[in-house]
Amino acid sequence: MDSIGFDLFITVEPTPSSPMKDDDIKQRIRQVDLHINKKFIGNRFDKYKNKMDRCWMIGFFEDGHKGRRMRHSHLLYHLPFPQFRNLEGSDSFLRNMVSNEFQYQWSLRKPSVQVVTNTEKTKNWFEVMDFDTRNVPPIHIEQISSRKDSQIVGRYSSKEIHRSVNYDDYYFSF
Repeated sequence: MDSIGFDLFITVEPTPSSPMKDDDIKQRIRQVDLHINKKFIGNRFDKYKNKMDRCWMIGFFEDGHKGRRMRHSHLLYHLPFPQFRNLEGSDSFLRNMVSNEFQYQWSLRKPSVQVVTNTEKTKNWFEVMDFDTRNVPPIHIEQISSRKDSQIVGRYSSKEIHRSVNYDDYYFSF
């Protein structure tokens, strides 16, 4: 973990008014990561053999029991600035762009498709687009500007990873 340079430190904090299960957090993170890779790197990012050439995250759950709706999660986000297409600027500027996009995509209500079964009135199956009305938990994003800060945040986030009972408490976005 110390050899990887992370650029963003993100904390997802479910609250009683906006709870979210572990699997829902993982799925939403994968969706946001997919969108950020497509936007900043391009559609062929999944073809890269080296995972360091694409945006990716490692997440760690903390506090609480698995399956509960109130565990918070720490995310470490790696950003490969040389791979960003058609973007120029300092690393801080690019981190800020990704941070803003992550915040926007996280809070965006995702459409869900519901299949309505046929009844006596309708003889056909059809789909109805509906927007997810669940509240999403708030997130807090901090920029990591140096290798030393990346090591400190990485060690803090992974402090419980060495326990043999916690293998389900960390995950990757790819």
